[in-house]
Amino acid sequence: MKYDLILAREVHCFSRIKDEMHQNDLVNTYLDILNTGSALIIADSRMGIDTKFPSISYKSLIESLDNRGYKFAGPLFMFLYKHLKISLSTKFYIMLQSKTSNILAFITGGRWIEFFIIHKD
Repeated sequence: MKYDLILAREVHCFSRIKDEMHQNDLVNTYLDILNTGSALIIADSRMGIDTKFPSISYKSLIESLDNRGYKFAGPLFMFLYKHLKISLSTKFYIMLQSKTSNILAFITGGRWIEFFIIHKD
């Protein structure tokens, strides 16, 4: 069975265990079951309460997937508030919103979810 979208939110081995090989193996498993033109979204807490654990290295992940036909976006803090729906179409505004959210997360100390997107071409 293949999927059009996989959302891996707060996956324990991404947000609590520092084992790049295990993390990369899990990502590769997810990517193997994605349809072409689909996306894997990894979402985990990077700021605030209960986030002082090791977390997945997106730089290492990108390096391990290099030259395999994937596109990457993020990591981004996509929403200023958990239930606020914002539809901004340009990359500039998304990046601005992400940086603003990052600053607000740092100031408030709240638990903020960060998103990393892998698109399978």
